[in-house]
Amino acid sequence: MPTLDVEEEQQERRDLGSMSLLQHLEELRKRLINSVIAVAVGFFVAFWYHDQIYAWMSKPLKEALSSCIRTRPSSTPIPRSPSISI
Repeated sequence: MPTLDVEEEQQERRDLGSMSLLQHLEELRKRLINSVIAVAVGFFVAFWYHDQIYAWMSKPLKEALSSCIRTRPSSTPIPRSPSISI
């Protein structure tokens, strides 16, 4: 037995099929406005917490780099590229 949400969605699809061009444009305008608002809210939330987000995202890289530095012997000479003389 379909739930009410599924029935409402099916009814909305039937209604969208019988809309005029102006009604379609109005629906598009509403959805675009909602999308812009959602992106703006997401931007401001990300901007407000950018330090915490950056620390969270860079933590694995910092751990990997620090483990590489600890495991590399400090007395190992830097290899030189072979020189070719003509």
